[in-house]
Amino acid sequence: MSELLSQEEVNALLQSIPLQEEFEKPAAAPKPTPTRYRKRASRYDFKRPNRISKNVLQSLHFLHERYARNLALNLSAYLRTVADIALLSVDQLSYAEFLMSLPETTCINVVKIVPQGGTIAFEVNPTLVFAIIEKLMGGSSETPTMNREITLIEQTLIEGFIEMALRDLQDAWRAIGETQFQLDRRETSPQLVQIVAPNEIVVVIVFEVKVGQTSGMMNLCIPAIYLEPFAVELRQEHQTDVTTRMTPDDYRRLDEVLANAVTRLSVHLCRKQL
Repeated sequence: MSELLSQEEVNALLQSIPLQEEFEKPAAAPKPTPTRYRKRASRYDFKRPNRISKNVLQSLHFLHERYARNLALNLSAYLRTVADIALLSVDQLSYAEFLMSLPETTCINVVKIVPQGGTIAFEVNPTLVFAIIEKLMGGSSETPTMNREITLIEQTLIEGFIEMALRDLQDAWRAIGETQFQLDRRETSPQLVQIVAPNEIVVVIVFEVKVGQTSGMMNLCIPAIYLEPFAVELRQEHQTDVTTRMTPDDYRRLDEVLANAVTRLSVHLCRKQL
């Protein structure tokens, strides 16, 4: 027969048994899993940081919309035919991505910014180059697509259009500061033009130019670091554009809408017991 337990051993066994309150204690809430916080986090690409604010990009959009309209008028007079230029997009991306988006052979111009310093790239698609030259030579500008290099003679002939485009660009930028755009050199291979490091962020402004029945692309590449001297003026330009886009007719219609607006008014008088 086994030995009897002593009182101390009995007390030790009783203390090891959990109380009823511990059994009834609600279970702790599960810790939130990391997936709950993934929806709140936004993806950030360190290779393509957004260095340019949306307000500055919008100001650049307004600025180059005016530039496109003025250049279209001057190009029509230059070629003595109807020319149309439309601003397609204003985006920021890496310089390497910009170079990869260009044709292997094109007309790319390196332009100096004076006196602020720095360089930008001004690219004209070969289709547009051949159409302008064809019209200058008395043709119909309806040129077939040609996959070949631009000759030295053709580069000389297109120089008049490049200089005109840079003059109009200089006039458009007077809204944000006195600056000059001076043509430095011209290349036919985009890989030979390295205005900044490949991973640097640039603002690419894309235009579609239509001459007669032929249309081609025109790209303006501005490194983000060279926009810093114009940052304050670009923000002010955005505020000015927002406040001046309304015409007198817009204000008149706004007054009519506000005059017929129905509002609810509640008045609470002070209550006092006599």
